[in-house]
Amino acid sequence: MSRPEATTDPPFRQVRLDFDTSPAIPEVGADFDAEEFARTLTDARVEGVILCAKCRYGHLYLDTTRPERHPGLRADFDLLNAQVAALRRANLRVSLSISILCDEFAANAHPDWVARELDGRPCFPPGIAPPADVLAARPPGAWQVLDLSSPYAEYLAAQVAETLEKSPLVDGVWFDAFWNQPSLNPHAIAAMRAAGLHPERAPDRQIFAQRAARKFMQRLRNQVLACHPAAEIFFNERPIWDLAEELPLQSLLAVCPPAVLWARAFPKTSVGMTTCSLRGAGDFGSVKSYPTLEAETSFCVAHGARCLLGDPLHPRGRFDATACARIGRAFARVEAREPWLRGARAATEIGVLQVPGEAAALDERRPAVEGAARLLAELQAQFDLIGPEHDFTRYRLLVLPDSLPIESLGKVHARLGEFLRNGGALLATGTAGLSGTGASTRLLELGVVPLGMSPFSTVYFRAEAGFALGDPAATDHVLHGASVRVVPLHDAQRLASIVEPYFERGAAELFSPRSAPPQPKVSDYAAVVENGHCTYVAFPLFTVYAEQGDRVYRQLVAALLTRLLPAPQFHVANAPTTLVASLMHQENERRWIVHFLHYPASRHIGETALVADVVPLHEVAFDLALPQPPRAVYLAPEHAPLAHTFADGRVRAIVPEVRGHAMVVLEM
Repeated sequence: MSRPEATTDPPFRQVRLDFDTSPAIPEVGADFDAEEFARTLTDARVEGVILCAKCRYGHLYLDTTRPERHPGLRADFDLLNAQVAALRRANLRVSLSISILCDEFAANAHPDWVARELDGRPCFPPGIAPPADVLAARPPGAWQVLDLSSPYAEYLAAQVAETLEKSPLVDGVWFDAFWNQPSLNPHAIAAMRAAGLHPERAPDRQIFAQRAARKFMQRLRNQVLACHPAAEIFFNERPIWDLAEELPLQSLLAVCPPAVLWARAFPKTSVGMTTCSLRGAGDFGSVKSYPTLEAETSFCVAHGARCLLGDPLHPRGRFDATACARIGRAFARVEAREPWLRGARAATEIGVLQVPGEAAALDERRPAVEGAARLLAELQAQFDLIGPEHDFTRYRLLVLPDSLPIESLGKVHARLGEFLRNGGALLATGTAGLSGTGASTRLLELGVVPLGMSPFSTVYFRAEAGFALGDPAATDHVLHGASVRVVPLHDAQRLASIVEPYFERGAAELFSPRSAPPQPKVSDYAAVVENGHCTYVAFPLFTVYAEQGDRVYRQLVAALLTRLLPAPQFHVANAPTTLVASLMHQENERRWIVHFLHYPASRHIGETALVADVVPLHEVAFDLALPQPPRAVYLAPEHAPLAHTFADGRVRAIVPEVRGHAMVVLEM
């Protein structure tokens, strides 16, 4: 038996078998049947499988004399390599998953290896707060987190070495549970001081955590390539703002579906990760509805990503039949569409710029980016989420959302100027491009004189005559959030003005439950200023939209896009906000592919949008700028011809029905 020919192109249809198995569970793998195991996965149209070599309990599932071997495995059974062999016989790609920072076995055996808070409390994974004191019980479901500055690093490296040596027929290794973990246990404190950093300073702890993680990532990468030179390598749960710098260490980028919009702007293939279970990994007895799985996998492929579904494997080694059937149904749809997915790249005209910084600062900026992504998607605009390392010349319009102060722009400032001089357009909102206090700017192209933050927590804006927002245009629209006082510079045009309230509502002025009313006249300050190819909005538009979703903010951006981005390459007419559209280009095949997604969510559980029913959408009209008439326009995968016209350099067509996911192919 030999490994299939290596490929750098990951499969479109993968599953990751979640197998975090408590040592209290006996007879691990007792129901494993190699032929049934492989047949179940092939019947589900799976191409690649990520097997658990080491789980978050810290247990190993191969034949080893190490004490971490799961105690529930019978002595003569190598579960991991039995799985590998079965999948190899079925000609499926195989990767191994190895937990890094979560290891209950090591944490219990060596408490001094556990990452600690300053007062000695243990650290837990992101999003889980430590208990009130050292003696308090752990929060339910909180894994202990290990410190890579401790001897745990050598312990882990030895585990990885033996796993790789004893599993020679694998295509890749996925290192799981690997974020930047600040720690103040004695090992970390000593290492920080040796590096000239100050453990008592939070920024220094973040810097050291990132350095330690990247150093160990390089070590693990070297270990893998020494055994498997063609292996695919991925580090799970890395901070998304570190993607650019860590790209050389990884073979691909795997992210949750919304972040595909960020990952697809990088040169490596991205994978959209989700789970078959309702509430995430290891949620036994719950399976997402089929429409939800179809919506998630369709979103991934429509934006140029592969699909990876997590499926909990029962400790006895058997699959959930319902989950496998739904995975198979969703993957069959993907497989049928792969000829129009392979090698396709997003054709985008808008770049939403996010400048990386400290983790805390990025947490504060996240609502602005999420709001921008949601709003632009609802307008069917074609955009990428990008960082300073990306090529600005790929885009016609750059968006600086809400809170990119000049202190963080650095060298990006000069590149923005060059972008504008070469005919690009810019939309900046809030304090983006200004100082953090809103009192100064280096981006003179914005055409405003900033005068600091408004003293009012709530103001209003009124569109000027000739600047149409649609109904109700004449209303003074409320703005909840910190706005900047600005006046137009020189010949810059005021598109909307700020209307200030009579007073700042407080304990002495209880006028209404929400805010003081607007004064009858506009103030001296502008709300929206247009200066050539630049537009500045004096309030955190995208953050407010993320929090409130007021339709007028979407109308405002739509009106600004018609001025900043006239005649976009791709346009959808009169579509509801529930329709998602993406334009992809297969250069080698000389094809353009338009994806329409319509999966309105019935409700949300956390970040998961649950789709109860696929609601069809009828008569969706679009037009697309092309240099010449297409030789064929059809719906895929049915190859059903689609009536269309070509005039003035644009193809126009109407899709009769979008039932969840429709693909329009234009052959050149």
